[in-house]
Amino acid sequence: IIIDPGHGGEDFGTYSLGTPKYHEKYLNLSTARLVKAFLQQFGYRVIMTRTDDVFLSLEERALFANNLGP
Repeated sequence: IIIDPGHGGEDFGTYSLGTPKYHEKYLNLSTARLVKAFLQQFGYRVIMTRTDDVFLSLEERALFANNLGP
Protein backbone atom coordinates (compact mmCIF):
# COMPACT_ATOMS: atom_id res chain seq x y z
CA ILE A 1 0.00 0.00 0.00
CA ILE A 2 1.33 3.43 -0.87
CA ILE A 3 0.18 6.45 1.12
CA ASP A 4 0.72 9.92 -0.29
CA PRO A 5 0.43 12.55 2.48
CA GLY A 6 0.43 15.33 -0.11
CA HIS A 7 1.87 18.84 0.15
CA GLY A 8 5.11 19.29 2.09
CA GLY A 9 8.11 21.58 1.97
CA GLU A 10 7.18 24.96 0.52
CA ASP A 11 3.65 23.66 -0.30
CA PHE A 12 1.67 24.25 2.90
CA GLY A 13 -1.73 23.43 1.43
CA THR A 14 -4.57 25.24 3.15
CA TYR A 15 -4.90 26.09 6.83
CA SER A 16 -7.56 26.01 9.50
CA LEU A 17 -9.69 29.08 10.08
CA GLY A 18 -9.56 28.78 13.86
CA THR A 19 -6.78 29.46 16.29
CA PRO A 20 -4.22 28.02 16.37
CA LYS A 21 -3.69 27.79 12.61
CA TYR A 22 -2.98 24.26 11.41
CA HIS A 23 -1.39 23.84 7.99
CA GLU A 24 -2.65 20.99 5.86
CA LYS A 25 0.83 19.59 5.16
CA TYR A 26 1.38 18.85 8.85
CA LEU A 27 -2.06 17.31 9.37
CA ASN A 28 -1.64 15.17 6.25
CA LEU A 29 1.72 13.82 7.39
CA SER A 30 0.53 13.12 10.94
CA THR A 31 -2.57 11.33 9.68
CA ALA A 32 -0.57 9.32 7.14
CA ARG A 33 1.79 8.12 9.86
CA LEU A 34 -1.15 6.95 11.98
CA VAL A 35 -2.77 5.15 9.03
CA LYS A 36 0.55 3.50 8.15
CA ALA A 37 1.02 2.20 11.70
CA PHE A 38 -2.57 0.95 11.81
CA LEU A 39 -2.23 -0.95 8.51
CA GLN A 40 1.12 -2.44 9.51
CA GLN A 41 -0.53 -3.97 12.58
CA PHE A 42 -2.55 -6.10 10.14
CA GLY A 43 0.55 -7.17 8.26
CA TYR A 44 0.32 -4.82 5.29
CA ARG A 45 3.49 -3.51 3.68
CA VAL A 46 3.05 0.25 3.64
CA ILE A 47 5.27 2.80 1.93
CA MET A 48 4.80 6.55 2.08
CA THR A 49 5.75 8.97 -0.69
CA ARG A 50 7.17 11.28 1.96
CA THR A 51 8.04 10.76 5.61
CA ASP A 52 9.41 14.25 6.31
CA ASP A 53 8.48 17.83 5.47
CA VAL A 54 9.75 17.76 1.87
CA PHE A 55 8.13 18.78 -1.38
CA LEU A 56 7.57 16.23 -4.14
CA SER A 57 5.91 17.18 -7.42
CA LEU A 58 2.88 15.26 -8.60
CA GLU A 59 5.07 13.69 -11.28
CA GLU A 60 7.60 12.52 -8.68
CA ARG A 61 4.83 11.03 -6.53
CA ALA A 62 3.32 9.17 -9.48
CA LEU A 63 6.71 7.90 -10.68
CA PHE A 64 7.56 6.71 -7.16
CA ALA A 65 4.28 4.81 -6.84
CA ASN A 66 4.36 3.38 -10.37
CA ASN A 67 7.92 2.12 -9.95
CA LEU A 68 6.93 0.14 -6.86
CA GLY A 69 3.87 -1.42 -8.49
CA PRO A 70 1.56 -1.58 -5.46
